[in-house]
Amino acid sequence: MKDKESKWQVELVEVTKIYKDTIAVNNCNIKIKAGEFFSLLGPSGCGKTTTLRIIAGLEEPDEGKVFLEGRDVTNVPAHRRNVNTVFQDYAIFPHMSVYDNVYFPLKMRKISKKKADPRIKRVLKLVNLEGFEKRYSSQVSGGQRQRVASARALVNEPRVLLLDEPLGALDFKLRVSMQKVLKDIQRNLNITFIYVTHDQTEAITMSDRIAVMSQGRIHQIGTPDEIYNNPATAFVASFIGEMNFLEGLVASISSSDTVEVSVSNKNILCKNNDQKISLNDGVLVSIRPEKVHVNPLQSLKNVIEAEISRIVFKGNNFEVTAKFDKCEVRSLVDYKVWDKSQKVGNRVKIGWNPEDVQVFPISMKKDMIQYE
Repeated sequence: MKDKESKWQVELVEVTKIYKDTIAVNNCNIKIKAGEFFSLLGPSGCGKTTTLRIIAGLEEPDEGKVFLEGRDVTNVPAHRRNVNTVFQDYAIFPHMSVYDNVYFPLKMRKISKKKADPRIKRVLKLVNLEGFEKRYSSQVSGGQRQRVASARALVNEPRVLLLDEPLGALDFKLRVSMQKVLKDIQRNLNITFIYVTHDQTEAITMSDRIAVMSQGRIHQIGTPDEIYNNPATAFVASFIGEMNFLEGLVASISSSDTVEVSVSNKNILCKNNDQKISLNDGVLVSIRPEKVHVNPLQSLKNVIEAEISRIVFKGNNFEVTAKFDKCEVRSLVDYKVWDKSQKVGNRVKIGWNPEDVQVFPISMKKDMIQYE
């Protein structure tokens, strides 16, 4: 039995959920601290929403345990768990005012409107909806409806707030604005947020830690910096941000912290990131485009002659694709430093540092998000 003084607000231990022949969640282990903004991130169908519903008590795991503050709640129904959920469709009652929508969960607990009023006003102020109390859902914007849904979930003062793609229906600018609102709410209340999203930028921007999922399995749990700069698998590397991948063979393994990989008869020094690889193994070499230099001024250990095959203007920078043999490498070059006289077909040198390159076993390619 778990210690009730557990430092973990939420803990999943070897949780598995199977629907007929599909493993939706596969031996999932997660520990979430009190007051943490924790995101479940992955492509559609990866198991993140099922995991959230298991925490909420809306689904029962076929195997494993769920703990809230050290208490085993695996078989405890949803209404007896001190958690609330905000869904993508918000489920706001159109025939009720903003005020009455927020009051509804307290009304279900038979708390009088007079007694509930201070709590309702407090959460409406928190989500910047003061003055909107008498309006109906048809009279407020999409972002305001999202805030009504958040206020209704928060008025119960849950220890954990679960959010299932809550910004998915909003346009880009409104979504960015609401990311700031939700993060401010979480910081001000210091309650645990568990946030489901397929949007990597959203997760990286808002989260303290992220669990990256694919096909029901957790590939990595870490801070945004760890997930981005030190992906644990080729899937994480392919799903988070932009990445160049080159296929090659391990030419040598240094006794220090580098691996040398032969790619199209060119040797590339890479960081040894503790993957299980041996001499002559097939591997994937991964490099972030922003780490690739075109005609570098500084001395780099990896420099290759290539030909520019594509130049794309992206506002603050140019995406420059250079080709050597059958390999293509993309680089992001700041607008201010890019030599605008360069054209497609020009010969250039591309380079990068070994510490900016990671190596993964070629067997991981099957799990990756498809790349071109």
